[in-house]
Amino acid sequence: MRHAALLTILLAIAVPATAAPLAKKGDYDTTTCWSGETFVMPHSQSTIVVHYRVTGTSRSNVANKAWDQNTFMCAGVTLVEKNVPTTTAYCEYVDGDGDKTFGRTTVEANVSRWTFLSGTGKYAGITGGGTQEQDGRFPIMRPGQMSGCTRNKGSWTLP
Repeated sequence: MRHAALLTILLAIAVPATAAPLAKKGDYDTTTCWSGETFVMPHSQSTIVVHYRVTGTSRSNVANKAWDQNTFMCAGVTLVEKNVPTTTAYCEYVDGDGDKTFGRTTVEANVSRWTFLSGTGKYAGITGGGTQEQDGRFPIMRPGQMSGCTRNKGSWTLP
């Protein structure tokens, strides 16, 4: 009896949960947390370029929704001219099945937007997007390092 209970616990830990089929249309609400490296290129007193690369994880804020337990990688550039930042970043997310989404984040006038550009597997042909809000920054461990979280809300459509 004890061995059966132990085997059940081990199987629950070792076997990943299978995601529910993805609807053709839907809304998402996720929190993503990330960390990575920044590289600063100061051009002048009024113009600075920062490029960065981060990796992180995504969790759904609503049970059994898309983009829960995904990992991702982003590469981005922020141009600061006269203390006004403008950012563009490209990110690739991968889910537990190995299917991927690819998209772009833009930040202008402190408004952050996400746009789906493409996908593979179950995400092939994806369109849509939404907004992102800063959901915390964390202490910097060393110069050139950054980390934080964002809350992401929007919708998607599949063909």
